[in-house]
Amino acid sequence: MDEALRSNSVWLYDALNNPRHEASNIFQVLDLQQIEDIYTKKGNPTVIRRMYRDAKANVQALAA
Repeated sequence: MDEALRSNSVWLYDALNNPRHEASNIFQVLDLQQIEDIYTKKGNPTVIRRMYRDAKANVQALAA
């Protein structure tokens, strides 16, 4: 496994399992109902992290 994939896999695991993680609101930001929805959209942790960053930036831009 390459370094980026490993890093993003750990990030996704932490986001899903640690309530204090910066992305613990991943379900709300990506408008997901359950864990399976993440893999239905895109199964690659790197893509999921990118989707999260983009969605969060859009939410913050709308709030400003």
